[in-house]
Order: sequence, then C-alpha cells, then structure tokens
Amino acid sequence: MTWQSGRTPNSGYTLVEMVIALSIAFIVVLVIGKMMLTNQSMWKAGNDKVQLQRNLSEVLVRLENSVRNSRSLELVDDGEFRTRDESGAWSHSYRRRRVVGGGYRLQEDGDNLSNWNCIRFECSTNDDTTCLTFVLELENEAGNRITAMTRAAIRNNTLAF
Repeated sequence: MTWQSGRTPNSGYTLVEMVIALSIAFIVVLVIGKMMLTNQSMWKAGNDKVQLQRNLSEVLVRLENSVRNSRSLELVDDGEFRTRDESGAWSHSYRRRRVVGGGYRLQEDGDNLSNWNCIRFECSTNDDTTCLTFVLELENEAGNRITAMTRAAIRNNTLAF
C-alpha cells in the first residue's frame, strides 16, 4: 500500500500542525466567549431599562389614583402637591427631596416612592384647572433615564388651589 502524501500509516501530526490547530481552536473559543459576554451585558442593560419603565409606570399610577381619590388638592409649587380626604384633612404629600448619599427621590409623606434617582418631578394645572399634569423623570445606577407625563383629575369634584 502506498501513501500519496508521503506519510506512513503510523505517522501523526507534526508539532506545527498541532500548534496551528490549537491556535485556531483558542481563537474560536475567545470569539464565542466575547459574544456571550456582549449578549449578557446587552440583556442586562435592556432589563434595567424595563425595570426603570415599570417603576415609573407604577409611580405615575399611584399619583393618578391619589389625585382621583382625593376631595381637594393643594399645589404647593411645581414640584410638590398635597391631597385632602373627604373630611378635609391632609391625606398625602408628594414632593422631590434630596436624600442622604446624594440624589433625589420622589416621596409620598416622607417615604420614597422609587429607589431610582428622581431627575425631575413637575406638577401643573391645565388652563381651566380641571386636572393636574405630572412630568416625572427617573434615572437608574447605569445612567439610563426615562421620562413620562400623565394627567389626572379629581373624580366628581373640582380642584381647589
């Protein structure tokens, strides 16, 4: 039996062939590892944005419900308002406050509504003072920011300022 490559059946791979094969395998493993790390970081960034959006929506719904369930409102300034219940007593106060450690939080009666940094919180009335408009901007640790606006009116009542 003759071998055209000049090898005998018992000859193995040369050292150069082994080094080349291992180098190619190492490069393939590095590329796959880098792709996995990139995908993981992209997924984490996307998940952080989803959590931020979810938290922003929950806070806005809470503000809307507080306005709708109140008897009257007092707009203290463009970043603070208070609600009164049926008996006329103050029920809730909402404002943006600086917290220990830096940053701002949106608070309801002194308790944080969100653990994210509150970049902006504005409340204003429309021209005929029938509803409040809220603008809220939050930022997470990664620096992602999200802004939303909503309107809310007191049910079956008028706003009292």
